Amino acid sequence: MYSSPFSYKESIASNESTVWGVRAFLKGLLIIKTTDTIIIINGKTSRGRCCRRIICIKFECCIIFPPYKSVKNSIDYKDGLIKYGGFMKAYSFFAKVYDVFMNDIPYVDWLDGIEAYMEHRNIQCHRVLELGCGTGRFTALLAADGYEVTGLDLSEAMIKVAKKKPFGKRISYVCSDMKNFNLGKKFDVVMSVCDSMNYLLNNDDMYNTFLSVGKHLEKGGIFIFDLKTETFYEKLGENIYSDERNFGRYYWENEFDKETGDNFYYLSFFIKSMGKYKLYEEEHTQHVFTGTDIRECAAKAGFTVKDALSEDINSPIDFSRDRVYYVLQYN
Repeated sequence: MYSSPFSYKESIASNESTVWGVRAFLKGLLIIKTTDTIIIINGKTSRGRCCRRIICIKFECCIIFPPYKSVKNSIDYKDGLIKYGGFMKAYSFFAKVYDVFMNDIPYVDWLDGIEAYMEHRNIQCHRVLELGCGTGRFTALLAADGYEVTGLDLSEAMIKVAKKKPFGKRISYVCSDMKNFNLGKKFDVVMSVCDSMNYLLNNDDMYNTFLSVGKHLEKGGIFIFDLKTETFYEKLGENIYSDERNFGRYYWENEFDKETGDNFYYLSFFIKSMGKYKLYEEEHTQHVFTGTDIRECAAKAGFTVKDALSEDINSPIDFSRDRVYYVLQYN
């Protein structure tokens, strides 16, 4: 996840023509004035939190009510306007529209920063493994810069999209779990960007990933990866975000549990089809890791933390920023 589209609390407050009683809404009450078709979706998240959404089909407003008593999942369709596409694994349907909705991700800047760091540190690199390669946008940039690249991702749907990218035939793509993989070859550098490592949900997952990476590095090999910070997830908080394209809109309902360090986001995609809409839903979970977590897991797996950097990949680590980088060296 990278983008953080606008909050609907902000957008509703600035759209008096669509919604009455904005101040009442912000206090937990709601009055809607609209001539558009209204779809009511009653649901319950996998974590047991009930919600009730009022969706204005022309996407002028989307409001999620506080928890209510009903626990039965149901969707009330109006005139067959919406067809339910199903609840899917993370990055199943999202893979098809990821590049369009996430078109602002600064992959070029990230690669420039990493290459500048490697040049400054005199890190020689020809063979690169990218973990959590997704739709292959960063992977393709690596290939364009002349590296021999392998991309690994857990999502078959994302890998399918990646193979269609430029340089797709020159890149070896593998669908596998970063916590336990065996490619039968070694690399000079392993990289992971765009908070893919935050999808590891505890220290055991991180340790096992480090073990798998170590098996694919020569002695002295480098593992460079980024992580989103607690600061970033606190900003997301319990808000609703949204973005729209000509083929549809998605809603992002976020929930951050500061006590456990887990961040949950529930995605709802409304995709236009033959004058109607199809709804697809996914749930994603990410986790916050501290500097102590990384150092302990790294040492246990045979790595030394060579550098801990801020999001500019140049200055010392700063957890008040949204993103940090770690550079590990295999002993």
